[in-house]
Amino acid sequence: MHRALKIVGIVVVVLLVIVIALPFLIDVNSFRPRLESELTAALGRQVKVGNLSLSLLSGSVSAEDLSVADDPA
Repeated sequence: MHRALKIVGIVVVVLLVIVIALPFLIDVNSFRPRLESELTAALGRQVKVGNLSLSLLSGSVSAEDLSVADDPA
């Protein structure tokens, strides 16, 4: 029983380390061109997105300097 708790504890710690380290290993800014092109196509207006950041603990992605062009009409 004591050994099983030790193994479960080690697995939990390893998973926490992975969740904390993952945002530093994934470059979410590599998705910026695709995000900009899909938003531009969906809105029919030019969209520019600044720096993207990822937070797995809160389950969110945030963008700085988001701009949407005026309606061409």
